[in-house]
Amino acid sequence: MNQPEQHRPYPSNKPNEPDRPDRPDRPEYHFDDEIELMDYLRVIWKWKYLIAAGTLICAVAAGMITFSTPKVYRIGMVIQPGILTINEAGNEVYVDSPGNIKAIIEAGTFDGEILNGIGESNNNAPLRSLNFKVNIVNNSNILKISHKTANADLGLQIMNRLSDLLLQRYGERVKYFQGVYKAQIGSKKAEMTNYEVRRRASQQQIKNIQKRIDKLTSQLRFIKEKRGSLIQEKDKFLSKNTSENNPFSAVLYTNTIQQNIALENTCRQQINEYITKREDEKLNLEELDGEEKRLSEEIKGLEFKKNNIQNIEILSSRRSRGYSGGVGQPPTAGPHPIKPKIKINIMLATVAGLFAMMFLAFFLEYVQKHRGGLEQ
Repeated sequence: MNQPEQHRPYPSNKPNEPDRPDRPDRPEYHFDDEIELMDYLRVIWKWKYLIAAGTLICAVAAGMITFSTPKVYRIGMVIQPGILTINEAGNEVYVDSPGNIKAIIEAGTFDGEILNGIGESNNNAPLRSLNFKVNIVNNSNILKISHKTANADLGLQIMNRLSDLLLQRYGERVKYFQGVYKAQIGSKKAEMTNYEVRRRASQQQIKNIQKRIDKLTSQLRFIKEKRGSLIQEKDKFLSKNTSENNPFSAVLYTNTIQQNIALENTCRQQINEYITKREDEKLNLEELDGEEKRLSEEIKGLEFKKNNIQNIEILSSRRSRGYSGGVGQPPTAGPHPIKPKIKINIMLATVAGLFAMMFLAFFLEYVQKHRGGLEQ
């Protein structure tokens, strides 16, 4: 029978009991199982042809598969929602927010109309859906739209059709705001015409009053001259002998002079009244001129807003980097296909094949080693 294994005491760590190499409880270490780096290199060198051939086959296979894969192009377009108006707070109001435009495009709202439009011209397999990808540039209202397709010409047709549908969708809103501004401009112009008529009437009234003032002034001057001549005749008459004087004549001169003075006072009063009317009309004319200037400025502002209403703008990619409005540019296709990536695919296949062949080499070496051990 097997004797039960006795538990060996742990080695002592006391300073007066140093460890001895001949102690039975000290574990022994063997370095026969350690594998050195040279062993790996020998295995690799032994199976170098297998590793090289397998790696080459993987690279060639990846290249053939990559070259046989259809090319995929990215069609890009950069758009920006146009400005409709400026609200009372001074903020710009756009035809739509970038977030809404992004959601509408990515939801496939225009896919059906686009596919119907290009169905007859597409000789390849008919498309069932369009996967537009829309990105909003940070801190701006610029949207970058992209579409992947194996046919660059067809992709350009799709993107052009999308831009047309966007312009049609928001064109009604642009026309509405243009009509609102047009109505406001017409109302302001009609009001301005009324002020022009009133201003001309006021100017004519001032001219008529001035003519009346001039006539009364001339009449007043005549009355003064007439009174002076009457006073001279009266004095000359009174300077004669009293026996020759007629008392009734003296009274007549006096009454005539008094009537002349009363008429002069009446003329002066009328002149003052007309002067007051003239000044009032001048003030009214100044008010009318001010209203006309105000209306003219308002009309200019409304016309500026009307002329600057913009629909969806198609920007060039170069201008969009600066986040500024650009000149309309058609959608563009990339000069090189985005898929397949030939160099990257071949490199990845080469690296993967190399590691796979090295693993296979070590596996075969392991099998040979253990088979040889079993045969012995």
